[in-house]
Amino acid sequence: MQVTKHICPRDCYDTCGMIAYVDEYGRLVKISGDSDHDYTQGKLCCKGYSYTQYVYHPQRLTFPMMQEPRFSGNWKRISWDDALEIAARKMIELKNRYGNLLPMALLRGPGNYGVFSKSMEFLLRSIDPFTLATGSLCLAAGWDAQLLDFGGVKCKNPTGMLNTKLLLLWGANPAATAIHQMATIQKLREHGGRVILIDIIPTATSLHCDEFIRVRPGGDGALALAILRQMVIKNTVDYSFIKDHSVGWEAFSSWLLQVDPKELLNVSGVDEHRVEMIADQIAKLKPVSFWPGSGLQRYANGGQNMRAIDALVAASGNLYSTDGGLYFQNIDFWLLNHNIFSFALNTKLYDPRLVGLNALAKELSACQIPPLNFYGLHQVII
Repeated sequence: MQVTKHICPRDCYDTCGMIAYVDEYGRLVKISGDSDHDYTQGKLCCKGYSYTQYVYHPQRLTFPMMQEPRFSGNWKRISWDDALEIAARKMIELKNRYGNLLPMALLRGPGNYGVFSKSMEFLLRSIDPFTLATGSLCLAAGWDAQLLDFGGVKCKNPTGMLNTKLLLLWGANPAATAIHQMATIQKLREHGGRVILIDIIPTATSLHCDEFIRVRPGGDGALALAILRQMVIKNTVDYSFIKDHSVGWEAFSSWLLQVDPKELLNVSGVDEHRVEMIADQIAKLKPVSFWPGSGLQRYANGGQNMRAIDALVAASGNLYSTDGGLYFQNIDFWLLNHNIFSFALNTKLYDPRLVGLNALAKELSACQIPPLNFYGLHQVII
């Protein structure tokens, strides 16, 4: 029996440690949690434990299929040699016609972030310039907000939440998306810490919280500003931190005091009593941890929602707190996979033509070389 260690590649908070067991015939027979992993400690979710069923499921596609004629829905199995020859021939045709692969556009959405999640991108980059859709439908607004506010995306070791006095789960649902963190949240409450969930609906996580605050969809930024406004009025912001670590506070706080508080309450959907309660607890229960989820920055005002929460974290003096702080995303894995392919290919990598994913139709319309062919999607004629 061959036993190997792995990290689950799914697009998930926890990045669980896994152990794979392969028999003498090369067949995966079991997946278990890695008890040596200091965070997940040998426990997996149902998706992790079911990898063997996933790998050997009778409906899993393990060979190429070709549709003839196109858009007919009539698919037939073809050999790997035929599939590779067809793909290579099409790429050569584009290269001969246009002198590059710019008409070939790649829109990534692998569903996981393992080593092979960027395999197609780096294959194309090793051949010729092509068109690459960049950005993120999930997190780009939040990332950009934190780049503007802090110069980088803020994320700490999640075990740090254990020592916080108040945890604000802001649009996060760890009971479904980060199950290992629920143990930390439970211990936090056992030690006397409070947990407040702010969300548009009472999720499964709400059953493990001391308070649930319902916010209107897209109203998270207004709520953060309303809370911060109360703290400014009551003089409970951390002025020593603001003095040493901020730019533009005077103008921002002056504007905040001029904003109609009723408008903030109306947009957020949260009443004045609850706003004051949150503001008072942030001021009194130090340190405070803030965990913004992904959903609150998936609105037209998503970046501003995130920036308002960033301002609240900073002005309350919790940004650089040892046991509190801001927990958003960890983006270091992007660098890992990028470096793996850069070193493995050991060849010149061409820079692709970039088009923004969040304004894709507009940016593709500006491309000068039609038609564009999307890897994994229907052909798009501009």
